[in-house]
Amino acid sequence: MLRSNRREEEARAKKPKRRINGEGSIYQRKSEGRWVGQFKDPAAPGNDIRYVYAKTQQEARKKLKDEMARAQAGLLEEAGTPTVGEYLGWMENVVSGEVAHRTYHNYLSQIRNHIFPALGKYLTPEQVKSLLVAAKGDRLEALYVLAVTCGLRQGELLGLRWEEVDLEARKLTVRRQVQRSRAAPV
Repeated sequence: MLRSNRREEEARAKKPKRRINGEGSIYQRKSEGRWVGQFKDPAAPGNDIRYVYAKTQQEARKKLKDEMARAQAGLLEEAGTPTVGEYLGWMENVVSGEVAHRTYHNYLSQIRNHIFPALGKYLTPEQVKSLLVAAKGDRLEALYVLAVTCGLRQGELLGLRWEEVDLEARKLTVRRQVQRSRAAPV
């Protein structure tokens, strides 16, 4: 009987301890191998869950500890609604391991070259009207009209074919897009 108790104690000692309530949790994402730390922020409305990301478990543990200390001191901003810039910053933390390498870099390129420079800028109805008046009679007039009325991206606009346009049903289906390739032509 003594021998089985010793084995049970040894097994318990080897088993990782569970974190107690309020300590947060740390886990590794299988899809990308990155470590995630999360905790409930008691100061946030509805006890919002906060996340930190790291390459190693030790780094995640340190980041989690630091972030929890900042939360306890009331130094974290309200989780609420992020700004567009903060939301787009999510790309580098979350999306990188979830999509193909080229897709990720295309996203970053689009954000850096088109979205960040235009934050806070938008076309007013008068500017849209001026654009459409200027495009009148241009061979790409239909392209401009679709761009401002449907919000299609450049690659989607350039990938459209007539069989994807149903004028009677007033419906447009985007099935493909044109992409620029960095590879040498074959």
